[in-house]
Amino acid sequence: MNCLCHGTSRRNVLAMLSAAVALAGSGFAQADGPRIIDTHHHIYPPKYVGPNLDRLLKDTSTLPPAAYTSWTPQFALDQMEKAGVATALVSMTSPGSWFDDGDDHARTRARICNEFGAQMIKDHPGRFGMFAAIPLPDMDGSLKEIECALDTLKLEGIGLLTSYNGKLLGDPAFITVFDELNRPRLRFLSIRQCRAAAMSFPKSAGRSSNFRPTPPGRLPALPSPAPWRDVLKSPSYSHMAAARCLQSFNASPFRSRK
Repeated sequence: MNCLCHGTSRRNVLAMLSAAVALAGSGFAQADGPRIIDTHHHIYPPKYVGPNLDRLLKDTSTLPPAAYTSWTPQFALDQMEKAGVATALVSMTSPGSWFDDGDDHARTRARICNEFGAQMIKDHPGRFGMFAAIPLPDMDGSLKEIECALDTLKLEGIGLLTSYNGKLLGDPAFITVFDELNRPRLRFLSIRQCRAAAMSFPKSAGRSSNFRPTPPGRLPALPSPAPWRDVLKSPSYSHMAAARCLQSFNASPFRSRK
């Protein structure tokens, strides 16, 4: 199913192709049906949408309220059938689970979304998998949710946004989470770009700074190869997040985190 909240780009296509090849080899898709695997498929659990609808609508002008309130797993299945999709790897899109209203609320939202996804997988074997939501920048809560998502709910991987609380994903502040994700039990990692409407403003202006940071005066210094520099001549926030990851993970003591 096409995602209405993001445009299609070469990097998204390449990422989806890579994940699809890996998943096809895992036997995830139905053997006697279509082989299309959708790796960019968002869900809107009712217990997540209900108390947070106003916040979701502030995040984007692309989707009307009914897109959130009328969504159901059956709607997802219907759209998958129309598009010939065998399996969808679902995830949460921005604003994610952390709204700058306290860690407890963020942890609750992440757990609601992940348990909903796990139930979809149980109810429709072979049709769904999930990249779990975690409540970054809450580090302790994120570590606990990673444990629950991978060890208890048995979800396929972890879904991340390009930035949290004004920090790009590769910021050293998040290295503890990357240490946990570097363990062998993680099968897939999915990264989604925050939407344009989610650009951060100073908190004094009344907007949360949870999402996109203010673009830096210059991009992080990158190692070779040169193609990275070519990509970053017209950077998106996905590009800047990737650059920040490369910068951090190629510097001691982060060199092993690739």
